[in-house]
Amino acid sequence: MQRTVFPRAALTALLAASVPSWAQELSFGELESRQPHRLSREELQQLWPGAAVSRVSARGNTHRWTNDADGSFIVSTDNAGAGSRAASSTHGKWSVSEDGRLCVTIEWRLLPTEDWCRYVFQTNDGYYTTRAESPGAADKVFRLDIRKKG
Repeated sequence: MQRTVFPRAALTALLAASVPSWAQELSFGELESRQPHRLSREELQQLWPGAAVSRVSARGNTHRWTNDADGSFIVSTDNAGAGSRAASSTHGKWSVSEDGRLCVTIEWRLLPTEDWCRYVFQTNDGYYTTRAESPGAADKVFRLDIRKKG
Protein backbone atom coordinates (compact mmCIF):
# COMPACT_ATOMS: atom_id res chain seq x y z
CA MET A 1 0.00 0.00 0.00
CA GLN A 2 1.40 3.36 -0.99
CA ARG A 3 1.30 6.27 1.50
CA THR A 4 0.73 9.83 0.43
CA VAL A 5 3.06 12.27 2.13
CA PHE A 6 2.05 15.93 2.26
CA PRO A 7 4.72 18.61 2.44
CA ARG A 8 4.77 20.38 5.82
CA ALA A 9 3.65 23.69 4.25
CA ALA A 10 0.61 22.03 2.64
CA LEU A 11 -0.34 20.36 5.92
CA THR A 12 0.02 23.66 7.79
CA ALA A 13 -2.19 25.43 5.24
CA LEU A 14 -4.79 22.66 5.49
CA LEU A 15 -4.87 22.90 9.29
CA ALA A 16 -5.11 26.70 9.18
CA ALA A 17 -8.05 26.45 6.77
CA SER A 18 -9.85 24.11 9.18
CA VAL A 19 -9.86 26.69 12.01
CA PRO A 20 -13.27 28.42 12.14
CA SER A 21 -13.26 31.90 10.63
CA TRP A 22 -14.40 33.43 13.92
CA ALA A 23 -11.17 32.24 15.52
CA GLN A 24 -9.13 34.54 13.36
CA GLU A 25 -8.04 37.94 14.55
CA LEU A 26 -9.69 41.06 13.20
CA SER A 27 -8.64 44.66 13.49
CA PHE A 28 -10.96 47.06 15.25
CA GLY A 29 -11.43 48.80 11.90
CA GLU A 30 -12.82 45.56 10.45
CA LEU A 31 -15.16 45.22 13.42
CA GLU A 32 -16.62 48.72 12.88
CA SER A 33 -18.82 47.51 9.99
CA ARG A 34 -20.54 45.17 12.46
CA GLN A 35 -21.82 48.11 14.54
CA PRO A 36 -20.03 47.27 17.82
CA HIS A 37 -21.54 48.25 21.15
CA ARG A 38 -19.06 48.31 24.05
CA LEU A 39 -20.63 46.58 27.02
CA SER A 40 -20.67 48.64 30.20
CA ARG A 41 -19.46 47.33 33.53
CA GLU A 42 -23.10 46.75 34.53
CA GLU A 43 -23.88 44.87 31.31
CA LEU A 44 -20.84 42.62 31.82
CA GLN A 45 -21.84 41.96 35.42
CA GLN A 46 -25.23 40.77 34.13
CA LEU A 47 -23.88 38.74 31.20
CA TRP A 48 -20.77 37.04 32.56
CA PRO A 49 -21.87 35.09 35.70
CA GLY A 50 -23.31 31.74 34.59
CA ALA A 51 -22.43 32.33 30.92
CA ALA A 52 -21.07 29.45 28.84
CA VAL A 53 -18.03 30.63 26.88
CA SER A 54 -16.04 29.13 24.03
CA ARG A 55 -13.26 30.42 21.83
CA VAL A 56 -10.62 29.16 19.43
CA SER A 57 -7.12 30.22 20.41
CA ALA A 58 -4.46 31.49 18.03
CA ARG A 59 -2.97 27.96 18.19
CA GLY A 60 -6.27 26.41 17.00
CA ASN A 61 -7.32 24.95 20.36
CA THR A 62 -10.98 25.17 21.35
CA HIS A 63 -11.46 26.36 24.93
CA ARG A 64 -14.81 26.00 26.75
CA TRP A 65 -15.93 27.03 30.23
CA THR A 66 -18.93 28.18 32.27
CA ASN A 67 -18.45 31.12 34.62
CA ASP A 68 -19.31 30.52 38.27
CA ALA A 69 -20.84 33.42 40.23
CA ASP A 70 -17.85 33.43 42.61
CA GLY A 71 -15.44 34.48 39.83
CA SER A 72 -14.03 31.05 39.03
CA PHE A 73 -14.35 28.52 36.22
CA ILE A 74 -12.81 25.31 34.95
CA VAL A 75 -11.69 25.60 31.34
CA SER A 76 -11.32 22.60 29.06
CA THR A 77 -9.23 22.55 25.92
CA ASP A 78 -9.22 20.03 23.11
CA ASN A 79 -5.53 20.78 22.34
CA ALA A 80 -6.43 20.18 18.69
CA GLY A 81 -3.91 22.77 17.55
CA ALA A 82 -1.18 21.28 19.71
CA GLY A 83 -0.74 18.11 17.71
CA SER A 84 -0.89 14.87 19.67
CA ARG A 85 -1.63 16.25 23.14
CA ALA A 86 -4.76 14.94 24.81
CA ALA A 87 -7.63 17.15 25.92
CA SER A 88 -7.18 18.70 29.36
CA SER A 89 -8.71 21.13 31.83
CA THR A 90 -7.48 23.67 34.36
CA HIS A 91 -8.69 26.43 36.67
CA GLY A 92 -9.42 30.02 35.79
CA LYS A 93 -10.68 33.21 37.39
CA TRP A 94 -12.70 36.10 36.03
CA SER A 95 -13.67 39.58 37.19
CA VAL A 96 -15.01 42.85 35.83
CA SER A 97 -12.74 45.84 36.45
CA GLU A 98 -13.92 49.24 37.67
CA ASP A 99 -13.41 50.68 34.16
CA GLY A 100 -15.61 47.97 32.58
CA ARG A 101 -13.03 45.52 31.26
CA LEU A 102 -13.40 41.77 31.50
CA CYS A 103 -10.37 40.26 33.26
CA VAL A 104 -9.46 36.58 32.88
CA THR A 105 -6.65 34.50 34.36
CA ILE A 106 -6.09 30.90 33.25
CA GLU A 107 -3.41 28.83 34.96
CA TRP A 108 -2.33 26.55 32.09
CA ARG A 109 -0.21 23.55 33.05
CA LEU A 110 2.12 23.47 30.06
CA LEU A 111 1.89 27.08 28.89
CA PRO A 112 2.47 30.39 30.66
CA THR A 113 -0.44 31.71 32.71
CA GLU A 114 -2.90 33.65 30.58
CA ASP A 115 -3.74 36.95 32.28
CA TRP A 116 -5.60 39.71 30.45
CA CYS A 117 -8.21 42.46 30.75
CA ARG A 118 -10.17 43.51 27.66
CA TYR A 119 -13.23 45.48 26.69
CA VAL A 120 -16.13 43.40 25.38
CA PHE A 121 -18.10 44.52 22.34
CA GLN A 122 -21.38 43.05 21.16
CA THR A 123 -22.20 43.09 17.46
CA ASN A 124 -24.96 41.70 15.30
CA ASP A 125 -22.93 38.47 14.99
CA GLY A 126 -21.53 37.93 18.50
CA TYR A 127 -19.07 39.16 21.11
CA TYR A 128 -15.52 40.37 20.65
CA THR A 129 -12.75 41.42 23.05
CA THR A 130 -10.04 44.00 22.54
CA ARG A 131 -7.66 46.17 24.53
CA ALA A 132 -8.96 49.24 22.68
CA GLU A 133 -11.75 51.23 24.27
CA SER A 134 -13.21 52.71 21.10
CA PRO A 135 -13.51 52.03 17.35
CA GLY A 136 -10.71 53.10 15.07
CA ALA A 137 -7.87 51.70 17.14
CA ALA A 138 -5.37 49.38 15.44
CA ASP A 139 -5.67 46.77 18.22
CA LYS A 140 -6.55 43.17 17.36
CA VAL A 141 -10.00 41.85 18.18
CA PHE A 142 -10.81 38.30 19.30
CA ARG A 143 -14.19 36.55 19.19
CA LEU A 144 -15.84 34.84 22.16
CA ASP A 145 -18.95 32.70 21.82
CA ILE A 146 -20.99 33.64 24.92
CA ARG A 147 -24.29 31.98 25.74
CA LYS A 148 -26.22 32.93 28.84
CA LYS A 149 -27.78 29.89 30.50
CA GLY A 150 -31.33 29.99 31.72
